[in-house]
Amino acid sequence: MRVKIGIFILSMTLITLQREGRAQTPLDRRALVLVPGTLNSLVPGGQIQLPGGPSENPYFSKAIFETLREFSLSVEVIKNLRWFGELHHNGEEVYQEMKQWYKREFPHGQVPITLIAHSAGGLYALWAIHLNELHRGQSDYLPIQKLVMISTPLHGVELANLVFSGGKIGRFIEEVLEKWGPYLDFRGLLQMTTSRVNDFLKGLQIPKQLKIYSLAGSQKPPPFPGNPLSSPFLAPPFVMTDMLIQRLSDGVVSVDSTRPRDLFLRDFEGEEVSIQFIESLHPILDHAEQILDVQYLRLMGIQNLDYVRTQQKELYRNLLKL
Repeated sequence: MRVKIGIFILSMTLITLQREGRAQTPLDRRALVLVPGTLNSLVPGGQIQLPGGPSENPYFSKAIFETLREFSLSVEVIKNLRWFGELHHNGEEVYQEMKQWYKREFPHGQVPITLIAHSAGGLYALWAIHLNELHRGQSDYLPIQKLVMISTPLHGVELANLVFSGGKIGRFIEEVLEKWGPYLDFRGLLQMTTSRVNDFLKGLQIPKQLKIYSLAGSQKPPPFPGNPLSSPFLAPPFVMTDMLIQRLSDGVVSVDSTRPRDLFLRDFEGEEVSIQFIESLHPILDHAEQILDVQYLRLMGIQNLDYVRTQQKELYRNLLKL
Protein backbone atom coordinates (compact mmCIF):
# COMPACT_ATOMS: atom_id res chain seq x y z
CA MET A 1 0.00 0.00 0.00
CA ARG A 2 2.82 2.41 0.90
CA VAL A 3 4.51 1.60 -2.42
CA LYS A 4 1.34 2.50 -4.35
CA ILE A 5 0.99 5.77 -2.42
CA GLY A 6 4.63 6.59 -3.11
CA ILE A 7 4.22 5.89 -6.84
CA PHE A 8 1.09 8.04 -6.93
CA ILE A 9 2.83 10.98 -5.19
CA LEU A 10 5.84 10.64 -7.49
CA SER A 11 3.61 10.58 -10.58
CA MET A 12 1.70 13.70 -9.49
CA THR A 13 4.95 15.50 -8.74
CA LEU A 14 6.32 14.70 -12.20
CA ILE A 15 3.10 15.90 -13.86
CA THR A 16 3.18 19.14 -11.88
CA LEU A 17 6.82 19.75 -12.75
CA GLN A 18 6.10 19.01 -16.41
CA ARG A 19 3.22 21.50 -16.43
CA GLU A 20 5.32 24.15 -14.69
CA GLY A 21 8.11 23.56 -17.17
CA ARG A 22 5.76 24.04 -20.06
CA ALA A 23 4.42 27.25 -18.54
CA GLN A 24 7.90 28.62 -18.00
CA THR A 25 9.46 27.43 -21.26
CA PRO A 26 6.94 27.58 -24.11
CA LEU A 27 8.95 25.31 -26.41
CA ASP A 28 5.87 24.64 -28.49
CA ARG A 29 6.05 28.24 -29.73
CA ARG A 30 8.46 29.70 -32.24
CA ALA A 31 10.03 33.13 -31.98
CA LEU A 32 9.73 35.28 -35.11
CA VAL A 33 11.13 38.78 -35.57
CA LEU A 34 10.06 40.89 -38.58
CA VAL A 35 12.55 43.53 -39.66
CA PRO A 36 11.29 46.39 -41.88
CA GLY A 37 13.48 48.06 -44.45
CA THR A 38 13.73 51.67 -45.58
CA LEU A 39 10.63 53.84 -45.04
CA ASN A 40 9.80 51.53 -42.14
CA SER A 41 7.31 53.81 -40.38
CA LEU A 42 4.43 54.74 -42.65
CA VAL A 43 2.11 56.41 -40.15
CA PRO A 44 2.74 58.52 -37.01
CA GLY A 45 3.87 56.26 -34.21
CA GLY A 46 4.72 53.46 -36.59
CA GLN A 47 1.73 51.35 -35.58
CA ILE A 48 -1.89 50.68 -36.43
CA GLN A 49 -4.50 49.05 -34.24
CA LEU A 50 -6.13 46.10 -35.95
CA PRO A 51 -9.70 45.20 -34.88
CA GLY A 52 -9.58 42.56 -32.18
CA GLY A 53 -5.81 42.35 -32.30
CA PRO A 54 -2.60 43.96 -31.08
CA SER A 55 -0.96 47.02 -32.51
CA GLU A 56 1.07 46.07 -35.55
CA ASN A 57 3.59 47.98 -37.61
CA PRO A 58 1.90 48.96 -40.89
CA TYR A 59 5.01 48.08 -42.88
CA PHE A 60 3.73 44.48 -42.92
CA SER A 61 0.22 43.89 -44.20
CA LYS A 62 -2.83 42.43 -42.49
CA ALA A 63 -2.69 39.54 -44.96
CA ILE A 64 0.82 38.72 -43.74
CA PHE A 65 -0.29 38.73 -40.09
CA GLU A 66 -3.29 36.57 -40.94
CA THR A 67 -0.83 34.05 -42.38
CA LEU A 68 1.46 34.23 -39.35
CA ARG A 69 -1.49 33.35 -37.11
CA GLU A 70 -1.73 29.98 -38.85
CA PHE A 71 1.48 29.02 -37.06
CA SER A 72 2.37 28.75 -33.39
CA LEU A 73 4.41 31.92 -33.28
CA SER A 74 5.33 34.69 -30.93
CA VAL A 75 5.92 37.65 -33.26
CA GLU A 76 7.82 40.88 -32.76
CA VAL A 77 7.99 43.68 -35.32
CA ILE A 78 10.94 46.05 -34.99
CA LYS A 79 9.38 49.51 -34.64
CA ASN A 80 11.86 52.29 -33.90
CA LEU A 81 14.07 52.41 -36.96
CA ARG A 82 15.02 55.57 -38.81
CA TRP A 83 13.59 55.96 -42.31
CA PHE A 84 16.88 56.10 -44.21
CA GLY A 85 18.92 55.40 -41.12
CA GLU A 86 22.56 54.40 -41.20
CA LEU A 87 22.95 50.62 -41.40
CA HIS A 88 24.85 50.26 -38.13
CA HIS A 89 22.42 52.49 -36.24
CA ASN A 90 19.32 50.63 -37.42
CA GLY A 91 21.07 47.31 -36.90
CA GLU A 92 21.82 48.29 -33.30
CA GLU A 93 18.14 49.18 -32.84
CA VAL A 94 17.09 45.77 -34.21
CA TYR A 95 19.43 44.05 -31.76
CA GLN A 96 18.31 46.03 -28.71
CA GLU A 97 14.57 45.71 -29.43
CA MET A 98 14.91 42.01 -30.17
CA LYS A 99 16.89 41.38 -26.98
CA GLN A 100 14.38 43.21 -24.77
CA TRP A 101 11.42 41.47 -26.40
CA TYR A 102 13.00 38.01 -26.11
CA LYS A 103 13.79 38.51 -22.44
CA ARG A 104 10.13 39.40 -21.75
CA GLU A 105 8.63 36.71 -23.94
CA PHE A 106 10.93 33.77 -23.19
CA PRO A 107 12.52 34.35 -19.77
CA HIS A 108 13.10 30.65 -19.10
CA GLY A 109 13.50 29.03 -22.49
CA GLN A 110 16.06 28.80 -25.26
CA VAL A 111 13.51 29.15 -28.04
CA PRO A 112 15.28 29.61 -31.40
CA ILE A 113 14.67 32.86 -33.25
CA THR A 114 13.85 33.29 -36.93
CA LEU A 115 14.24 36.70 -38.55
CA ILE A 116 12.38 37.66 -41.71
CA ALA A 117 13.69 40.92 -43.14
CA HIS A 118 12.64 42.98 -46.13
CA SER A 119 14.92 45.08 -48.33
CA ALA A 120 17.53 47.02 -46.30
CA GLY A 121 16.09 45.26 -43.25
CA GLY A 122 18.22 42.28 -44.23
CA LEU A 123 21.35 44.39 -43.77
CA TYR A 124 20.04 45.72 -40.43
CA ALA A 125 19.42 42.13 -39.34
CA LEU A 126 22.92 41.03 -40.32
CA TRP A 127 24.44 43.77 -38.17
CA ALA A 128 22.17 42.76 -35.26
CA ILE A 129 23.39 39.17 -35.64
CA HIS A 130 26.98 40.43 -35.67
CA LEU A 131 26.38 42.33 -32.41
CA ASN A 132 24.74 39.29 -30.86
CA GLU A 133 27.75 37.16 -31.75
CA LEU A 134 29.92 39.50 -29.66
CA HIS A 135 27.89 38.26 -26.67
CA ARG A 136 28.38 34.54 -27.33
CA GLY A 137 28.80 32.69 -24.04
CA GLN A 138 27.05 35.43 -22.07
CA SER A 139 23.64 35.29 -20.43
CA ASP A 140 22.07 37.73 -22.90
CA TYR A 141 23.17 35.78 -26.00
CA LEU A 142 20.19 35.22 -28.31
CA PRO A 143 19.65 31.82 -29.99
CA ILE A 144 19.21 33.18 -33.53
CA GLN A 145 18.79 30.20 -35.81
CA LYS A 146 17.65 31.54 -39.18
CA LEU A 147 17.57 34.71 -41.29
CA VAL A 148 15.37 35.07 -44.36
CA MET A 149 16.01 38.15 -46.53
CA ILE A 150 13.43 39.33 -49.07
CA SER A 151 14.74 41.63 -51.81
CA THR A 152 17.80 42.59 -49.78
CA PRO A 153 20.38 44.35 -52.01
CA LEU A 154 23.45 42.25 -51.21
CA HIS A 155 25.27 43.96 -54.08
CA GLY A 156 23.78 47.40 -53.61
CA VAL A 157 21.01 49.23 -55.42
CA GLU A 158 21.61 50.17 -59.05
CA LEU A 159 19.71 53.43 -58.60
CA ALA A 160 22.07 54.44 -55.78
CA ASN A 161 25.02 53.65 -58.05
CA LEU A 162 23.60 55.98 -60.69
CA VAL A 163 23.07 58.84 -58.24
CA PHE A 164 25.98 58.60 -55.81
CA SER A 165 28.85 56.91 -57.62
CA GLY A 166 30.98 59.90 -58.58
CA GLY A 167 30.30 62.88 -60.79
CA LYS A 168 29.50 66.46 -59.85
CA ILE A 169 25.77 65.84 -59.55
CA GLY A 170 26.29 62.82 -57.30
CA ARG A 171 28.67 64.71 -55.02
CA PHE A 172 26.29 67.66 -54.87
CA ILE A 173 23.37 65.41 -53.82
CA GLU A 174 25.54 63.73 -51.19
CA GLU A 175 26.53 67.10 -49.76
CA VAL A 176 22.89 68.21 -49.60
CA LEU A 177 21.81 65.01 -47.85
CA GLU A 178 24.68 65.23 -45.38
CA LYS A 179 23.70 68.81 -44.52
CA TRP A 180 20.19 67.58 -43.76
CA GLY A 181 21.68 64.96 -41.43
CA PRO A 182 20.75 66.75 -38.16
CA TYR A 183 17.10 66.82 -39.29
CA LEU A 184 16.63 63.77 -41.50
CA ASP A 185 19.05 60.83 -41.45
CA PHE A 186 19.84 59.90 -45.07
CA ARG A 187 23.07 58.04 -44.33
CA GLY A 188 21.47 54.68 -45.08
CA LEU A 189 20.50 55.92 -48.53
CA LEU A 190 24.10 56.92 -49.23
CA GLN A 191 25.25 53.45 -48.12
CA MET A 192 23.23 51.64 -50.80
CA THR A 193 25.90 51.80 -53.50
CA THR A 194 27.59 48.53 -54.45
CA SER A 195 30.97 49.49 -52.99
CA ARG A 196 29.53 50.66 -49.66
CA VAL A 197 27.31 47.61 -49.20
CA ASN A 198 30.34 45.45 -49.97
CA ASP A 199 32.41 47.26 -47.33
CA PHE A 200 29.58 46.85 -44.82
CA LEU A 201 29.34 43.10 -45.41
CA LYS A 202 33.11 42.67 -45.09
CA GLY A 203 32.91 44.09 -41.56
CA LEU A 204 30.51 41.39 -40.35
CA GLN A 205 31.30 38.32 -38.31
CA ILE A 206 28.45 35.83 -38.51
CA PRO A 207 28.04 32.46 -36.70
CA LYS A 208 28.76 29.62 -39.09
CA GLN A 209 25.77 27.55 -37.94
CA LEU A 210 23.31 30.32 -38.86
CA LYS A 211 21.00 29.46 -41.75
CA ILE A 212 20.76 32.43 -44.14
CA TYR A 213 18.36 32.55 -47.08
CA SER A 214 17.90 35.18 -49.77
CA LEU A 215 15.11 35.54 -52.31
CA ALA A 216 13.90 38.08 -54.82
CA GLY A 217 10.62 39.32 -56.17
CA SER A 218 10.04 40.93 -59.53
CA GLN A 219 7.45 42.19 -61.97
CA LYS A 220 7.50 43.32 -65.57
CA PRO A 221 6.06 46.55 -66.96
CA PRO A 222 2.44 46.31 -68.13
CA PRO A 223 1.99 45.44 -71.82
CA PHE A 224 0.89 48.15 -74.21
CA PRO A 225 -1.96 48.62 -74.62
CA GLY A 226 -2.90 47.42 -71.16
CA ASN A 227 -3.94 48.49 -67.68
CA PRO A 228 -0.95 50.33 -66.14
CA LEU A 229 -2.42 49.96 -62.64
CA SER A 230 -2.98 46.19 -62.67
CA SER A 231 -1.17 44.63 -59.69
CA PRO A 232 0.48 41.73 -61.57
CA PHE A 233 2.61 44.37 -63.30
CA LEU A 234 4.93 47.12 -62.09
CA ALA A 235 3.18 50.23 -60.79
CA PRO A 236 3.87 53.41 -62.84
CA PRO A 237 6.60 54.79 -60.49
CA PHE A 238 8.41 51.46 -60.57
CA VAL A 239 8.16 51.29 -64.37
CA MET A 240 10.38 54.39 -64.48
CA THR A 241 12.91 53.06 -61.96
CA ASP A 242 12.94 49.66 -63.64
CA MET A 243 13.99 51.35 -66.89
CA LEU A 244 16.98 52.85 -65.06
CA ILE A 245 17.90 49.56 -63.40
CA GLN A 246 17.91 47.79 -66.81
CA ARG A 247 17.64 44.34 -65.22
CA LEU A 248 14.82 42.17 -63.97
CA SER A 249 13.74 43.85 -60.74
CA ASP A 250 10.91 44.64 -58.37
CA GLY A 251 11.25 48.31 -59.25
CA VAL A 252 13.85 49.01 -56.53
CA VAL A 253 16.15 45.99 -56.13
CA SER A 254 17.28 43.84 -59.05
CA VAL A 255 17.10 40.07 -58.83
CA ASP A 256 20.85 39.93 -59.50
CA SER A 257 21.58 42.06 -56.43
CA THR A 258 19.85 39.55 -54.14
CA ARG A 259 21.93 36.63 -55.40
CA PRO A 260 24.90 35.84 -53.13
CA ARG A 261 27.26 35.31 -56.07
CA ASP A 262 30.90 36.08 -55.26
CA LEU A 263 29.75 36.99 -51.76
CA PHE A 264 31.01 35.24 -48.67
CA LEU A 265 30.35 36.30 -45.12
CA ARG A 266 32.86 35.31 -42.46
CA ASP A 267 32.70 33.98 -38.92
CA PHE A 268 35.06 35.01 -36.11
CA GLU A 269 37.64 32.48 -37.26
CA GLY A 270 37.59 33.78 -40.82
CA GLU A 271 35.73 30.80 -42.26
CA GLU A 272 33.10 31.32 -44.94
CA VAL A 273 29.42 31.54 -44.01
CA SER A 274 27.22 30.81 -47.01
CA ILE A 275 23.92 32.36 -48.08
CA GLN A 276 21.42 30.13 -49.88
CA PHE A 277 19.46 31.73 -52.71
CA ILE A 278 15.93 30.29 -52.95
CA GLU A 279 15.16 30.15 -56.65
CA SER A 280 11.82 28.41 -56.12
CA LEU A 281 10.40 31.29 -54.05
CA HIS A 282 10.05 34.19 -56.46
CA PRO A 283 6.95 36.28 -55.76
CA ILE A 284 5.58 38.21 -58.74
CA LEU A 285 5.24 41.34 -56.62
CA ASP A 286 6.90 44.73 -56.80
CA HIS A 287 8.95 46.08 -53.90
CA ALA A 288 5.97 47.66 -52.13
CA GLU A 289 3.54 44.80 -52.77
CA GLN A 290 5.86 42.36 -51.02
CA ILE A 291 4.95 43.85 -47.65
CA LEU A 292 2.42 46.71 -47.77
CA ASP A 293 -1.23 46.38 -46.89
CA VAL A 294 -3.68 46.76 -49.75
CA GLN A 295 -5.17 49.88 -48.11
CA TYR A 296 -1.96 51.75 -48.97
CA LEU A 297 -1.79 50.25 -52.44
CA ARG A 298 -5.37 51.33 -53.04
CA LEU A 299 -4.36 54.92 -52.30
CA MET A 300 -1.77 54.57 -55.06
CA GLY A 301 -4.54 53.52 -57.46
CA ILE A 302 -3.36 49.91 -57.72
CA GLN A 303 -6.04 47.46 -58.88
CA ASN A 304 -6.57 43.68 -58.59
CA LEU A 305 -5.67 43.79 -54.91
CA ASP A 306 -6.91 40.24 -54.23
CA TYR A 307 -3.95 39.13 -56.32
CA VAL A 308 -1.59 40.93 -53.93
CA ARG A 309 -3.23 39.40 -50.82
CA THR A 310 -3.00 35.90 -52.27
CA GLN A 311 0.64 36.32 -53.29
CA GLN A 312 1.62 37.74 -49.90
CA LYS A 313 -0.03 34.89 -48.01
CA GLU A 314 1.56 32.26 -50.23
CA LEU A 315 4.99 33.86 -49.89
CA TYR A 316 5.04 34.14 -46.10
CA ARG A 317 3.45 30.72 -45.63
CA ASN A 318 6.30 29.21 -47.62
CA LEU A 319 8.91 31.26 -45.79
CA LEU A 320 7.80 29.83 -42.47
CA LYS A 321 8.23 26.31 -43.82
CA LEU A 322 11.92 26.78 -44.56
